[in-house]
Amino acid sequence: MEKVYSRLYDMIVNGQLGQGVRLIERDLARQFSVSRTPVREAIQRMEQDGLVERNKADRYARPVVAALDEKEMAELHEIVASLEALAARCCAALPLDKRKPLVKKMKTLNLAYSKVCFSEPFDIDRAVECDHAFHFAYITEGAGKRVASMRRAVKPQTQRYIRTFLPVMIQRLEESVKEHDDIISAIEDGDETAAEKAVRKNWGNAAKRLGKAMALWNPSVSRTPGTV
Repeated sequence: MEKVYSRLYDMIVNGQLGQGVRLIERDLARQFSVSRTPVREAIQRMEQDGLVERNKADRYARPVVAALDEKEMAELHEIVASLEALAARCCAALPLDKRKPLVKKMKTLNLAYSKVCFSEPFDIDRAVECDHAFHFAYITEGAGKRVASMRRAVKPQTQRYIRTFLPVMIQRLEESVKEHDDIISAIEDGDETAAEKAVRKNWGNAAKRLGKAMALWNPSVSRTPGTV
């Protein structure tokens, strides 16, 4: 069941299965070359995770990929912000000889992210990859096992929103690059409070940017926000 869950999870999080898409056990079992039992179990688990939903008024309703919800998006961002803020604070508290290589790495990663953000044509996969690498750098260095574990459980769910709406947020990605610079500066200065605040600001503003993009999107017209 774990392999089926992982594959289905990736398909939803990466946008291959958009909101409202019906999950038919028979078809998925055939696609994954498994019996229907692990597919059914994976879907049930995803219902608990909030990635899949059913019409509660109809006990026979088929499961569908959960709708993109602004309130849920904000909650996910707040959770990740809290976890990453702890890691950034720990990084700022590291001795200088350990902060220096981390800061150098973060500067290199943010430069790569900046180049992708302003390149044409815009490569969404590369942008997401670079942004993830930047955050992962200080998570790896500063997060304890429990914080890292909780982040791994929640962070991928934010990707659903980021991958869906990033194409209509290109003009505001300069803000994200600057916010990354603020995180770097705080860690470089060894300022624990500033590092924590900078991370919270980055994730908080990301939620606001996504919220504005979601407000402009009419899913009844198109599943692709870039066409609104």
